[in-house]
Amino acid sequence: MSQLGHWRITVERKICKGVKAEIGFADSPVSMVGTIVDVNSQRLVVSLTQDQGAGRSAATPKTNRLGGVRVVATANDALYRFTSTLLQSSDSLLYLSFPGEVQRVQRREDVRQPCLIDVEVKIPRGERVPSRRARATAVNISCGGLLIIFDGRLEVGDAVALSMELPDGGPLAEVAARVVRTEPYSHRGQELMRVALRLERLQPADRKRLTQFITKCQVKARATSL
Repeated sequence: MSQLGHWRITVERKICKGVKAEIGFADSPVSMVGTIVDVNSQRLVVSLTQDQGAGRSAATPKTNRLGGVRVVATANDALYRFTSTLLQSSDSLLYLSFPGEVQRVQRREDVRQPCLIDVEVKIPRGERVPSRRARATAVNISCGGLLIIFDGRLEVGDAVALSMELPDGGPLAEVAARVVRTEPYSHRGQELMRVALRLERLQPADRKRLTQFITKCQVKARATSL
């Protein structure tokens, strides 16, 4: 068997029917979430859930979104990230091309939950320069980190402190985080940034609140899809 054939078999064992998938579009800050219902060597079919987290309904995909997408699939052992092409959309089904390259990114216990949560970002400026506070929106979150949409500038490696109110989950105050990735993002003519943050030194009480919030969202999504 060729190395390519072996690789495809390995990928298909991980990215298979029943696996949860999160699909990100270049023109939208909020990802869509669904379950892989069919997979072969040419394509994946994802059935979108009716609940996209935090009580929001899934919008039927628009045809002008056909093209490149970012996918994170939640397998039993880890999360797998890859790029794909949206070939077709029909009602709540997305037809994606089979991935050309898959990257294992994190353990399942840090699975990301799509959300829309207001976040206050405290940006330190040094010992003699007062810190400043800015507003952002978290569009997904896990116990390991979060992705925010930010109208400002942050650099990879910057240390920040985050405060937010989890829906039905209580507050998280002054949680330490570090920027691990940034990318430009344009929305309705406004130039913004997507900023990936890694949570650092998360206190046990904060981890418990965050875990409970994510679990509630997942249970609600599963109940809605039945």
